[in-house]
Amino acid sequence: MLRIALCDDEEKQLNHSAAMLNTHLSSRPDLSGQVETFRNGSVLLARAEKAGGFDLYVLDILMPELSGIDTGRRLRALGDGGEIIYLTSSNDFVADSYDVRAFFYLLKPVNEEKLFHVLDAAAENLKRRRSSAVVVTTADGPGVSCWNVFDMWNGWGALYAITVPIPQSIRRRFVSPFGKQPRLC
Repeated sequence: MLRIALCDDEEKQLNHSAAMLNTHLSSRPDLSGQVETFRNGSVLLARAEKAGGFDLYVLDILMPELSGIDTGRRLRALGDGGEIIYLTSSNDFVADSYDVRAFFYLLKPVNEEKLFHVLDAAAENLKRRRSSAVVVTTADGPGVSCWNVFDMWNGWGALYAITVPIPQSIRRRFVSPFGKQPRLC
């Protein structure tokens, strides 16, 4: 299931964007998902930390207190690897969106067809990332081995993989219903 966080300080725009996201999800039978809405970045960050993050973030940029760019920076500082799509009325922050490794930058008002195309690409990217990593338990806690990206042969036939530690803030995502971390056999 795709967990989507939508953050916009303008209620009318928040409701409109949520309706488009839900329309997108209902029009894709192979893609189930849930949209949670937030009126500011601080509340979104608190929920993301408590819930172990989201798969996809759709963020406005021009918001009081904490901008969408600052929200994205803090998500990345928490170790969140969810895709970020900026949906905003200003193109003044395109360069800043690179700092948080944003997946896409869309200007309001967004065309539904364009938004759906970007959402499909983001979902495909998430699917690809999920299928190319294995959660393993290491001496330092759970980590992700990126087999499809980092596989290498040495001259003696040994296989190497790079294991990247999973930050504490998102470890909850990888706990099984039985309370155990998955293990690589």
